[in-house]
Amino acid sequence: MAKKKRSMYNVDTSSKGKAKRTYNGELYDSLTELNFMKEWILPKMESGDIIRYERQIPFILQEGFIRNNKKILPIKYVCDYIVYWKDGSRTVIDVKGLPDQVSKLKRKMYWKRYPDEDYIWMCRNLKHGGWLLYEDLEKKKKEEKKAKATK
Repeated sequence: MAKKKRSMYNVDTSSKGKAKRTYNGELYDSLTELNFMKEWILPKMESGDIIRYERQIPFILQEGFIRNNKKILPIKYVCDYIVYWKDGSRTVIDVKGLPDQVSKLKRKMYWKRYPDEDYIWMCRNLKHGGWLLYEDLEKKKKEEKKAKATK
């Protein structure tokens, strides 16, 4: 039996895997991103809270430069979504399973470079109510761990 092709984030890159991550003709980087679209963005668009969205928008976190005659490439970040709200504001969103150290570092760089942007991480956790902010999920997990320890 042939092994499934997987990306560095353990996403199935075979044609069958891509078919599972395709919705309305658009290929999503992960099933989590696709579920976020279906379960969070689309209902808010139908209600009129979100007027439009964009996907996979690149941001420069640090410019490229030359060091010792060697070209150092810029540090880039590509967000999962930018949503535009009916009140005229916008939110830059990254959909996270488990953020790694690179994600956490890039988030700090993003906050420094774009301090006025509304930038959030969203996580899907059915045990704790579905889609919620990463910080809220972490808080709930800590509370749960603390409650377990006191039993």
